[in-house]
Amino acid sequence: MQEKPQLLRNFIQRRHDGPSDESQELVDGILPENLLVERVIAQKPTVHGQLYLTKWRGLAYSETTWESEADLKDDMVRCIVAV
Repeated sequence: MQEKPQLLRNFIQRRHDGPSDESQELVDGILPENLLVERVIAQKPTVHGQLYLTKWRGLAYSETTWESEADLKDDMVRCIVAV
């Protein structure tokens, strides 16, 4: 079984910490807007491939996470590599 991306693990851990907004439909306990990559801040190679320090839309910079290529959508990885 593949491990969940760091962003998803963070939200699962914190989903009961604050008041919930029932007016928006959640995806696995996460607002859909927060699943969109705003920008990639850095990248680093590992033995398992590249990791990207990812800033998520609607979240603070303190909520950035390192994500693997496999956890990001193919279109986003192509944009990152092109830059």
